[in-house]
Amino acid sequence: MEKMTGPKAKAVLKKQTSLPTKEAEINGNMNNLKGKKKKENVGKIVKNAGKADKSNGKAIEKQGETIKNNGKNIKNQGKTVKEQEEDVKEQGTIVKDQGRNVRSTRATTRQNGQSTSNNNGNDETWEEEEKEKTPKKRKHFPLFEKTPASQKNKKFKKGQPLKIWTWNVAGLRANVKKNGHLKIKESDADIVSLQETKCPELPSEIEALDEYCFKKLAKSTKNLGHAGVAMLAKEMPINVTVGLGNKDFDEFGRYIEAEYKNFFFISVYVPNSGSGLVNLPARGRWDQMFLTRVIDLDKRKPVIIAGDMNVAHQEIDLRNPDSNRNKTAGFTDQEREAFTRLLDAGFVDVWRSPTKVLWIPDPKGNYPDLLATTGDYLRLWRASGGIQNNGISLEVRLDNNRSSEYCAPLTSADWNEIDVSLIATSSIDTTCTIWQIETQLIAHDKEVFDVEFSELSSGRDIFASAGADGSIRMFDLRHMEYSTIVFEEPSRKPLLRLAWNKQDHNFLATFAQNSNEVIF
Repeated sequence: MEKMTGPKAKAVLKKQTSLPTKEAEINGNMNNLKGKKKKENVGKIVKNAGKADKSNGKAIEKQGETIKNNGKNIKNQGKTVKEQEEDVKEQGTIVKDQGRNVRSTRATTRQNGQSTSNNNGNDETWEEEEKEKTPKKRKHFPLFEKTPASQKNKKFKKGQPLKIWTWNVAGLRANVKKNGHLKIKESDADIVSLQETKCPELPSEIEALDEYCFKKLAKSTKNLGHAGVAMLAKEMPINVTVGLGNKDFDEFGRYIEAEYKNFFFISVYVPNSGSGLVNLPARGRWDQMFLTRVIDLDKRKPVIIAGDMNVAHQEIDLRNPDSNRNKTAGFTDQEREAFTRLLDAGFVDVWRSPTKVLWIPDPKGNYPDLLATTGDYLRLWRASGGIQNNGISLEVRLDNNRSSEYCAPLTSADWNEIDVSLIATSSIDTTCTIWQIETQLIAHDKEVFDVEFSELSSGRDIFASAGADGSIRMFDLRHMEYSTIVFEEPSRKPLLRLAWNKQDHNFLATFAQNSNEVIF
């Protein structure tokens, strides 16, 4: 390279020397910028680190709260475990107490010599069936615990009246939808027998009837929509047997037998012979087994049978007996004779048993010798062949229910001595009926047990009645729209009978149920 000298050389040198200075300046500026950026970045990093520290602090605080809550949960779980241990301890006490009750009851059973097995092991007992149940809620066995105060757990005492209801409900679930359970409740019956229940279990409405501490259903296992019987009672029985010990009959649920201290009670639905009498041979086997069973029970203590017997025992039970004989189920000679054998064994058909017998009040003999009887119907009999020759024939049978084939049993009657064409009857359906004028009067709120005409000069139109509502009511046929209550028993005990004073008709006498006092 040629060496330059002079001003030009100085200028070139100056230019050359200035370049590095500018570059250094630029580099310095660049470094300054980098330094600023670094500082800014460091500031940002420090700032972000501060934010991170703050976030970490919050996270740590949250973790502390979580740990604190976990501690509370652990503490609560400890309480729960402790409570569960107490529950287990309490249940253990209950089981222990039940075990004591079981041992106590078994000891009592051994002392009394009572057996709970019957009929070759085919019958169920109340205890055995309850053991097989698995209720949704914990439930003590009724025989081993004290009955709640809401239940009436009545004691059936010998010599006291026992009110029994029997009802073919033709489907218990459908019956309940029509408030049948309310009718049972209103009846205040001590024992209720239901037939043709047609259900696998008792409806909740029936289970809710606290009046009855004992409820039992014999269901059909062959056909759930067929047959079935049930029993409700205000006292727990000593023993309960379901079925007669024959699978062909028992699988339809036809028989419940409850043993009490002074009697046996049977709720039964007797098999129907069926269309064309196809089941008549089986019906014959049932009748024989049933008769053998009840005779055997009757040797030990009295027997009460309630249910649907599926028999028309007498010709008066059918409108056309001649055309139905041996053609209609329930009216064959075989079935009727089986029922006769039951009566011959000492049993009484309470619906047919007379409740009152009256001769026509005709001392002068102006009328034929007529006799009136009440029971299931009012019947008038004519002694056409003379009393000496026992020539009594049925004159007429009168039904006091025009709206149904069913006639409510009549409890009593009286013949009007002033107008012998009038007869008054009383019934368990709360009515009094005056025959001839075709008038039926609502007499009482409950069953009417007695009725009697007055013998005043105006006695043709005046009569009185006594009933289960504890009142005596007086009626005047000239004013049939109302009656007058002339007496009410203070404790509302049922009044069973009444009588006018023949000397002074301003006085009536009556007596109440379970009382030895006569009220004037």
